Amino acid sequence: MTRLLGSRWSRFAVLDQLVLSGSNFLSLVILARALSPHSFGVFVLCFATITFANGIQTALVTQPHNVLGSVRVSNPRYGAYTRSTAAAQAFLLGAFLLVLAVGGSAFALSGAIGLRVVVGLAVALVGWQAQEFGRRLLYSEGRLPEAVVSDGLSYGGQVVVLAVLASTSSVSVANALWTIGVTSIIGFAFAAARLGIKIVPLADRGFLRENWSLGRWLFGASIAYWSSTDLFVFVAAVLLGVTVSGGFKAAQALLGPLNILLIFLGTNLPIVFARTAASRQRKPKLGVERSRAVRFALVVVLLYGLALTLAARPLRCTGRHTGSSRCSCRSSWAITRWRLSHRSTGPR
Repeated sequence: MTRLLGSRWSRFAVLDQLVLSGSNFLSLVILARALSPHSFGVFVLCFATITFANGIQTALVTQPHNVLGSVRVSNPRYGAYTRSTAAAQAFLLGAFLLVLAVGGSAFALSGAIGLRVVVGLAVALVGWQAQEFGRRLLYSEGRLPEAVVSDGLSYGGQVVVLAVLASTSSVSVANALWTIGVTSIIGFAFAAARLGIKIVPLADRGFLRENWSLGRWLFGASIAYWSSTDLFVFVAAVLLGVTVSGGFKAAQALLGPLNILLIFLGTNLPIVFARTAASRQRKPKLGVERSRAVRFALVVVLLYGLALTLAARPLRCTGRHTGSSRCSCRSSWAITRWRLSHRSTGPR
């Protein structure tokens, strides 16, 4: 763990997570202030859908590549393995879009959400998946400076565009989703240019079975993690209304700084552990490295959680309410002022 935190790899990895987590936090703040509470709640549900798809992608595609691909970079068959992983990514993305087309059309026809939001969600889903795939491949190959540039173009560009939209009062849920999608595609285009032909989909069933042998165990953990972090916004939308989902997410944003550490560890430790397990000299130290990582993360999370708990205040909305599911607090509501003291009549 000490070697990981003190290495050149670590410096770029931490910088990358600062860009990623910091940009997501700023984007959330911008949208929380610019959108009405109901619209922000709709965005939160769309974003939770994207993170659900991202969790499945991580379990079945990108993390197996980080583990199995990182020890094969110098292997002659690395290119074939990566092309097979790209094929799996293409299959998975196609399945997501099919489900979204069916489910999104049903919601649009029922009037629950607009067609523009559904189309924006599809664009954001494609862009996010593509960019995440490209950056993870750069991680597997140890090309972290290029991963930082890709994330800067994607996440940093996202913040800039959302800030401009908010300043001109032209931000909407659909525009926000389009912004995420287009900037993510720009980040992926950079990663694809650096990776070259290795990302062209070409499936080898042997490699796909190998990825599945690892990914199926990660899949359950990914679903459990998403359920503990994002499922509640859907439950809140059903029981209390879409507006309340936005309020819960605004409060959850206070935990955002922890992502700098947790995503850093989640991205880097599988690669480090895989290389340790593949090395005869370092393999006996794998258990020690794993225990140190767990203790380090546990201490940081507990201390931050304790500090946040001691500093917490009651949450309620400071505006006036008419009893409808749409709160009258509009663009002036701040992420730190959102408080849940009202019950809405249900999701719109």
